[in-house]
Amino acid sequence: MEALDYLKEAQRMCKSYPDCKGCPLKSSACGLIRFIADRSNAEMRCATKVVEQWSEEHPNKETEHED
Repeated sequence: MEALDYLKEAQRMCKSYPDCKGCPLKSSACGLIRFIADRSNAEMRCATKVVEQWSEEHPNKETEHED
């Protein structure tokens, strides 16, 4: 996943979990940016995989028809 795509999907994922309840990253109240800033490269690779999996499981209906 390209960096910009990751950020867009992370943002979309974040918005889908009000107050971070149920977020697969298990971060605290809107902590995605803090989560990213405080992690090692290995942790970021893991987080990228979580976002990619979430993105595959939750297709963006708005972008499916953009082609």
